[in-house]
Amino acid sequence: MLDVEVVSRQGGLSEDDWWDLHSSAHIRSHRLRGGAPLPRKLLRLGVRYADGRKATTIEQRPRGPQARDDPPTGPLLSYRPGSSGMHGRELGFSGFGLWLWPLPPAEAFEFAVEWPFGGIEQSIIGLDGAAIVAAASRSASYWPETGHRDKP
Repeated sequence: MLDVEVVSRQGGLSEDDWWDLHSSAHIRSHRLRGGAPLPRKLLRLGVRYADGRKATTIEQRPRGPQARDDPPTGPLLSYRPGSSGMHGRELGFSGFGLWLWPLPPAEAFEFAVEWPFGGIEQSIIGLDGAAIVAAASRSASYWPETGHRDKP
């Protein structure tokens, strides 16, 4: 899970434009229609691995038959809602998670963001896949399996 925080400020925006900017950081607040141009308000996030595989938060992948315990075919980058708020009339924040499946390769990869409504042109930064894989190896399950589902 990659944690993301979007912080915005009102500046010279009207109350309506300020609210639109703040609320547009919620990725799933937009309905995407096949073939239509992407909405300007849509916050777009993605990853691209060195081998060319990529995943974005705007992809609409068909859900085919899959066993419940089978992992999804990747890579996938999925939005997970988080917290949001405004501090007075000047500062807004939105925090959310991005579930990246599977773990990235243990090499450098790219993370991209674009948000025309927020004034952010496509920007790409490099992330260290080896550091993410190392951090994941230190993680632990919230609810470790005990092997006995009928016992507390």
